[in-house]
Amino acid sequence: MTEPSKTTVESEPEQVRPPFLPDRVYDILKYVAIYAISPLVVFTGALGTIWSIGWMQPVSLTIAAIGTLLAGLLGYSTATHNK
Repeated sequence: MTEPSKTTVESEPEQVRPPFLPDRVYDILKYVAIYAISPLVVFTGALGTIWSIGWMQPVSLTIAAIGTLLAGLLGYSTATHNK
């Protein structure tokens, strides 16, 4: 008796999506977010208070908003990379 021929169904390989942010860009943005933006927010806020510069508070809040956006992008990049 002969065995029936076994046919294997080849599945298509999974499509590998490129990362949201390349590693080098991610590292630079992470460094900027941690070591530049947060201290810059405190610095501009403090100078505005010390020197009574009225327009410095909106500048500080704008920098803080940029930092929050950057943190969101980095978090999304990390989440998609770790899937």
